[in-house]
Amino acid sequence: MDSSAKSAASTKHVVIVGAGFAGLNCAEKLASDSSLRITLIDKNNYQQFKPLFYQVATGILSPENAAFILGTCFFITRTLT
Repeated sequence: MDSSAKSAASTKHVVIVGAGFAGLNCAEKLASDSSLRITLIDKNNYQQFKPLFYQVATGILSPENAAFILGTCFFITRTLT
């Protein structure tokens, strides 16, 4: 077995279903562990904080303050896919 196959076999794969506050926080904490490969799955490519929608609708906040694209909250890391 070559070294890349050994490395792939010893790397644990963590799958996080849901990119809400808990899923994002969990992925962020686990991303610092280089021995893990992390996959974050969500049905949408964005996260929204619905309690702020009324403030967006009344013009108090801009839409960027109540929703954001998931890809923008993570730097490209080798462990998070």
